[in-house]
Amino acid sequence: MVRNFEIGIFVINLDRSASRMRSMERQLSSFNLNFTRIRAVDGDRDDITSEMAGAGLKLGEVNGRPLGPREIGCYLSHIKAFRAMKRANLEAACILEDDVELGANFPLALRCLSQHCTDNIVAKLEPWPKPRLGVIVGRAGDHRTIYSPQGLIETGAYFVTQTAIDAMPDLQTITEPFDHALFADRQTGPLVVTVSPAAAKQSDRFQSLIKVDRELGRATQRRMPRLQRELCRPFIQLSEFVRAIVRVYERLGIKAVLDLRYRRVLTGAVPAAGGAISRAARPSWPPRISAQPAFRGDRL
Repeated sequence: MVRNFEIGIFVINLDRSASRMRSMERQLSSFNLNFTRIRAVDGDRDDITSEMAGAGLKLGEVNGRPLGPREIGCYLSHIKAFRAMKRANLEAACILEDDVELGANFPLALRCLSQHCTDNIVAKLEPWPKPRLGVIVGRAGDHRTIYSPQGLIETGAYFVTQTAIDAMPDLQTITEPFDHALFADRQTGPLVVTVSPAAAKQSDRFQSLIKVDRELGRATQRRMPRLQRELCRPFIQLSEFVRAIVRVYERLGIKAVLDLRYRRVLTGAVPAAGGAISRAARPSWPPRISAQPAFRGDRL
């Protein structure tokens, strides 16, 4: 069912990352958008075990590789944002990490999502690093939502509904990085889509704080020899393509399968005939954005 959501904006930020917080404040204030700061769990300085116990989360059997403390801290921080959203009685929210750059179309993308999406959806607002199989599942003005059966990564900016969060109880057990868990293509879970054109991207000014953990984790994984990988690659790609067809058919039906193709999602303002955002597409802001205070203190 399509809804007209009242949404909130939450920014996840470490206490020691004041410059990143200032960057997010400048960007959101330029759009006249209020937000709530979520104090991020610091994997380097906080007691991760205590933080997990306080959040009621447990560490399960990790899939493929061990998770570093920063990755677990990132996971806990997003769960804090979900719980703040529920306490505020919001139907949906935009969750932002503090190292993203917002596109000129960011307010318009949120407006389109709040007015045209179903109530069981997770929408990635960042671009895809490379083309991937996808099918267009919705159009909202100059924006499209694209479903890809191939796993997405990076949770720097996304839109999520409370119904979708309630449909993912497995998030309470940490078995993989948060982006893998959130964007997992569950059989009966929320539909995971990407907004095109993307409304945010990872900033070149700030280095990812969990990248080191991920690189160390990958280094501990056993990999097959390079020659064997190259010989197996065509078969792996074929199996992924077949799996993609099956997943699209299961979720969206045969018509969607016929529209399945490699697509790109790029960042940028929504184009109009004259190269600017069209007057008809410009939103009057804030439309249904929750009136949350912008602040820097540790309120959550």
